[in-house]
Amino acid sequence: MNTNIEKSIKLEEKDLFSFYIAHTFRKKYKYIGATILFVVVLIATLAFKEDTLINNILQIASVIGLVTIIILPITLKFRARKDYNSNKLLNRTQNYTFANEGITIETETGKSIIKWSDLYNVKDTKRCLYLYIGSSQAIILPKHYFNDNEIASIKKMSEHI
Repeated sequence: MNTNIEKSIKLEEKDLFSFYIAHTFRKKYKYIGATILFVVVLIATLAFKEDTLINNILQIASVIGLVTIIILPITLKFRARKDYNSNKLLNRTQNYTFANEGITIETETGKSIIKWSDLYNVKDTKRCLYLYIGSSQAIILPKHYFNDNEIASIKKMSEHI
């Protein structure tokens, strides 16, 4: 494959929020399992209607767990807004070149080259393709900038990870 893919991408706040959601909930079964556990424990403790210390502690813990799971996406939304507005690099258009050798990223302030072998992981979601350069840092590629063949080519170039 000798064709390079060149794209100019300007991230939006919703792209950063999508990354935070995808990264935080990357193992959905853990959160679904925790939610089910909190609900089951809460229902079980309410069904027994015993006013014991352990029963009350379990009820409180279940309510706190459920509230935490519900509030987490809301806090991620606020974090994305804050991070997007405070990070001037995120607000700039970035020019990407995807080639067999790696990814070149150019902005008005500089240029970076990342070899495919330096990537940590690749995650494909409905909205974006994330090229992880560390365990919690990724290049965010909103899919609306690419056609299906380009996404497939980028994934193919990154297969060695």
